[in-house]
Amino acid sequence: MPPPLAPNGITQTSMAEPVRPKVGVGVLVTSHQHPGCVVVGKRKGAAGSGTYALPGGHLEFGEEWADCATREVLEETGLKLKNIRFATVVNGIKLSENYHYITIFMQAEVDSSYREEPVNLEPDKCEGASCVFGSACNGSVNWCYCKTRLSYPVPHPKVSTRKETQTRSA
Repeated sequence: MPPPLAPNGITQTSMAEPVRPKVGVGVLVTSHQHPGCVVVGKRKGAAGSGTYALPGGHLEFGEEWADCATREVLEETGLKLKNIRFATVVNGIKLSENYHYITIFMQAEVDSSYREEPVNLEPDKCEGASCVFGSACNGSVNWCYCKTRLSYPVPHPKVSTRKETQTRSA
């Protein structure tokens, strides 16, 4: 027998626990050594495999956004951050895929007193590839600085809600 459906038609795990959105934090990491670039890595695994993504992950219960950004970037790239600030938030919904994520985007600079270049500390989640956007990748690392069309600092925060086919990856 299939699991019960919530009022919105999405599968519930149990009657006591309704399905809730997950909360993720993505980080736009910049460096004075790589102007006009942000750190990206090519995803490996189930979700978004083969696509480029910012470092980030799930927000832990009771965790501040900036603390999550600091933790995730250090865990994934070995980079320490400074000047961490809110950039924007996206409410991504794909009901057909039982997907609902609220992604908080933070912006931060690399703390150059520690290390400037990212390293791949989670090879099971990030595969090696050169960036296609005009980058500082040398092919030997799995995270790299890629040129972006974003302006710095990120303009005034905008809240975005996109449903179904309108949802775009970060």
